[in-house]
Amino acid sequence: EALLAGKPEEAASPSVRVDHPEKIANGDLESAEHVRRSLTHGHWWIARDADDNGAAKSPVTQPRGGFHRAWVARPARPFPCFPISLAGKRSLAFLDTDHATAKQTSKHAGGIVGAGEHAHSEQSLLDVYYSNNELGTGGFFPIAASRTWHGGIHLYPKDDPLVYAAFDGRVVAARLAPPDPKWKGTSPNFVLLKHALEIKGTKREFWTLAMHLRQDEAPKDDAADPRLALPWMRDLLLAPEDGTPAAQIGDGDGWKKLYLRVKKVSATNPPKLGDKPIAAGDVLAFDPANAIAIAIWLGRISATDVTNNPKPDCERVLSTDESGKLVKGDGATGKLNKNLFQKGWLESYDAFPAKLAKKKKDLLEGKVVDLWDEGIILGAGEPIGFVGEVEGNATLHFEVFSEKMIPCWTDKVTVKEDDAKLFVDRKKFTERFFELLDTGMTELKGVLDHMVDGPAKTKDKMLTRNEVVQFFNENADAKKFREIVTCHPSEWSEAAKLDQFDSGSKKILGFLTDARLKEHKDYIKSYVWWDKDLKSKGLPGSMSVHHYHPIRFIEWIDGLREDESTGGNGAKLHESVFELNHKPS
Repeated sequence: EALLAGKPEEAASPSVRVDHPEKIANGDLESAEHVRRSLTHGHWWIARDADDNGAAKSPVTQPRGGFHRAWVARPARPFPCFPISLAGKRSLAFLDTDHATAKQTSKHAGGIVGAGEHAHSEQSLLDVYYSNNELGTGGFFPIAASRTWHGGIHLYPKDDPLVYAAFDGRVVAARLAPPDPKWKGTSPNFVLLKHALEIKGTKREFWTLAMHLRQDEAPKDDAADPRLALPWMRDLLLAPEDGTPAAQIGDGDGWKKLYLRVKKVSATNPPKLGDKPIAAGDVLAFDPANAIAIAIWLGRISATDVTNNPKPDCERVLSTDESGKLVKGDGATGKLNKNLFQKGWLESYDAFPAKLAKKKKDLLEGKVVDLWDEGIILGAGEPIGFVGEVEGNATLHFEVFSEKMIPCWTDKVTVKEDDAKLFVDRKKFTERFFELLDTGMTELKGVLDHMVDGPAKTKDKMLTRNEVVQFFNENADAKKFREIVTCHPSEWSEAAKLDQFDSGSKKILGFLTDARLKEHKDYIKSYVWWDKDLKSKGLPGSMSVHHYHPIRFIEWIDGLREDESTGGNGAKLHESVFELNHKPS
């Protein structure tokens, strides 16, 4: 109310929910668009900035304080965000660039306060994330310990098991297979998000992949379901089973209508739809463009303020039978006389299209599910899953890729190769990758000679697993690999042709029998999720994509964010977080 009245300084709450801040000036917070976004996760928050002493800045005397650029100032969810929480931090936002200064102040970073000797500067926190990967045992970028392409990095959580959205974006697809011994301790589960930002005047689209997520069994009896902590899964998990009346209403429309459930009616003057009475337990559907329906849905209509309001049209889509079970309604339509309802007699009701019930069933059975058309929007920092396992150890595979090259810290691709055989021929990969690296990044020319040990160097220059691990763990040149941009078929796609292991692969992979080779081939193929059966409109047009070191990419975007916030260079990047990701399309 204070915002609508033009008095932001009176809005003391740090968690005022606003879905369309660009419409605040017009008082249009209860538009049809606002409500549709409320129904599909597009929640935005306004927060007060703090000065160095922790006090709220005044939006009047300090133009960059208070509610300035409210579309990105969301408590505990700054943009961009690291995919897991290390050292109690999930973001570089609000951190001092200088570590000495950081030790003297206490600031919020990722919703958690860090102070004193344990406070982090931007660089020291980056070092935590880089080291978490580079001191690991194999999931490096852009090559894995298996000596083939690796489009992302492995991160190893310490305490917090949640995986977070790094940027605001839209869910493209997911797989959440239940636990099964056949996965041999390596989870096949993932969530893929698509993002868009305006960077230096150009719209740039990219994707983030969180792979090897954990999927718990459905809780028994009335036990709490931890998966409800994941906003994008809430409606899926709460959807009725496929085929029930509650799952059929709104079929094909998604959440394009508002649904109200009748809790109570007057015994002496019952309301009607036409000549048919309305009963307690009925579910009514309204056009979301009707302002009165919106007000009812938001619970803001009372018995004293509806006398002169028009009667909104509605339809009875569900009824309650004598046993108390919801059944399909008779479809009766008419105008709802709100004067016959007291406050609290109508309540909002979640309605689910039939297709959502089907997607719920497929997802929980472990199938790859296209979720693009559901329009599920996530904000940076919202949890998207739980860290699963790789070879029995808690590990997240996280990657950032784009269809078109995004000029970033470099304006050219370092290594580009579409030959899928590099995924199965380690010798060929070693030769081709380092040949391209020698020409694509002169400061790393000849780095292969520093990676292989004496005996290997005198023979065939073939890298061993231990040599790759030792290089990333100990060699200073490994830091330069953060700057590499690659372009190759996604390892999770059928373009990688992992099904084309042949008899020659037995020698390369060290398998002695045809049966063992087939077992390995079938196992690897089961992790491929990007194939001809996944026809999502949210996917890139090509399975050969550009890969970036994920932490380096987050560091780069955060630098652009900081430059724009402090340098007075406009707000196009910040505005595009909302404009390109949260507006319905």
